[in-house]
Amino acid sequence: MPIQNLYHSSEECNSFLVCRNRRPLICFSLGVIFVLAFLFFFVIYPSANITLIVDSQPLRHNFDVKLDAEVNKTLNNLDIMPAQIITFSFKKPKQNYEIKENIDKKLEKKLDKDQVLLPELIHYEEKEGEIFVSALAFKQLDMTEMLNYKISQIVASDKELMVRDDDILKYTVTTFKPNELQAVINVSLQRVIIPKLDLTNLSQKLANQPINDVEKQLNDLNSVKEVKITLKGCFFKKMPLISKRIKLKLDTF
Repeated sequence: MPIQNLYHSSEECNSFLVCRNRRPLICFSLGVIFVLAFLFFFVIYPSANITLIVDSQPLRHNFDVKLDAEVNKTLNNLDIMPAQIITFSFKKPKQNYEIKENIDKKLEKKLDKDQVLLPELIHYEEKEGEIFVSALAFKQLDMTEMLNYKISQIVASDKELMVRDDDILKYTVTTFKPNELQAVINVSLQRVIIPKLDLTNLSQKLANQPINDVEKQLNDLNSVKEVKITLKGCFFKKMPLISKRIKLKLDTF
């Protein structure tokens, strides 16, 4: 056989072998693409947003808190919170209206981000051409601790406060004794009480359940008055397989 024919024959053989080797690779790639597409459309992409309309009742509570600079920690049972003293002085400006401007500027620099200073807790006096300022501030973390304690005393264990934009928390200064570094403020709290539900545990139970069964389970809860379900990409009328793709929230009428 001529050498040229052998050469062509060898080329054809190599091409055939390459094609044969490529087929499993192409099949594998297509299989991977199919699996990924399946996982995306049937597992990852589906989601559900569920709103549970529950019973609610208003909470209105007032209490007095004593601010004391000589106390180191919050005493919840005595309604006492530690106060932070802020003092400074500056030369009296020519115009009286500039006094407040100077006080505000200096206080802004001296206050920490977690400190709360009420305007009524600022005291200043003039001595020999100098303005001496003293103020009492408190930490928001201390107030949060006090509020949590008060709420635990008046809200049942199977209830909780609903976080809403229209929650009201007001402070009113009752007394201020700058020389004694003490003050009393009244705290007015207005919130909404709702039933306590473990939404994380609930979403885990609902995963991969038929929609009709989910609606029945949720409506059977004593505290739930109405159920609103919005689905995206949920096939075969089932909830998403991944519980984290199920978002539950509580709302009131």
